[in-house]
Amino acid sequence: MLSSFFHKRILGERDVIVTVLIAQLPKGLHSAIFFQAPVALAVLGYEIGLLLLFLELLVFAGIAVAGIFIGRKILFKNPSEHGDNTELSISEEKEKEKEKETGCIARAGAVLQKSFHEFGKVALVLVPTTFLFIIILNLGLAEYSAETLQPLMNPLRLPDAAVIVFAASFLSQIAVLSAAGTIVVIEQITVLQCLEMLFIARVLHLGIGYVKTSLPTNIALFGRKLGLRVTCVEGFMVETGLTCIVLLLIILQTYPG
Repeated sequence: MLSSFFHKRILGERDVIVTVLIAQLPKGLHSAIFFQAPVALAVLGYEIGLLLLFLELLVFAGIAVAGIFIGRKILFKNPSEHGDNTELSISEEKEKEKEKETGCIARAGAVLQKSFHEFGKVALVLVPTTFLFIIILNLGLAEYSAETLQPLMNPLRLPDAAVIVFAASFLSQIAVLSAAGTIVVIEQITVLQCLEMLFIARVLHLGIGYVKTSLPTNIALFGRKLGLRVTCVEGFMVETGLTCIVLLLIILQTYPG
């Protein structure tokens, strides 16, 4: 929808970026409720699972509030980045008249054709990128990264087995939660240690996702310039918010009083 509105010049570049930031809250709710909650509560228990979901939703809610604040400051001062609204409304009226003249079958065919076209643009960029990352991971990048992160275990007060969780972040968030549940049982780590380990893995997982999936998808939908800007702004806000949670957990663990 954003891509369609942007190419029709209904929304400008700033409108798209602000909308992406505000949309982090419903995206976070969708991820938490339908993907993370069933696994997190089952393998980590209600205490750690609910804290994990609460802190992550806090991050995404904060990004959405920041998006609303930025939108009020920027968009109200620069209400139009596109052409004349009168011309736009006239073109919209013409499109509506054309739609009324055509039948339901013709409109359905046009919608399907446009949908396949949009899917083709995304697949053309996303499929080769995903294939490249699969090759890189099969060459041993996950194992190498786990070995690189090994010296961080003692300063972070995490067990050596936490490397398994960090390595799982290259696969999926479900794999991270499953690995963390096993370590909680075996290592008997504290709630703060578990949350710290999970949020570090979340930073790694989403960082990889922005490069592997979000960047090529956004470039395919919005073009190279805006696609890069959307990915950078969204990635920076999300990664900064999650990193702040990690730092807060480290401080609480270092100074428990």
